[in-house]
Amino acid sequence: WQAVSDVAEPGDEIVIDLTHGFRHQPVMLTFMVMLLRWLRNVRRVDLYYGAFELKASKGTTHCPVLKMPICNELLE
Repeated sequence: WQAVSDVAEPGDEIVIDLTHGFRHQPVMLTFMVMLLRWLRNVRRVDLYYGAFELKASKGTTHCPVLKMPICNELLE
């Protein structure tokens, strides 16, 4: 909470990369975003995940990057 709260300015749009994070972080971030919406007037938060484990299944050397719209869906 402190790391996000310290840098969020009124009216911001925040982008967070969860590639090396824990699976519970999107849920925790969703609640933090709800608070930031009221306290700092944050308009939206975009979450992205670099899905390294999907590289092999697609037969390519590139890793897909997935956008996780859960935070904005819950805000709306």
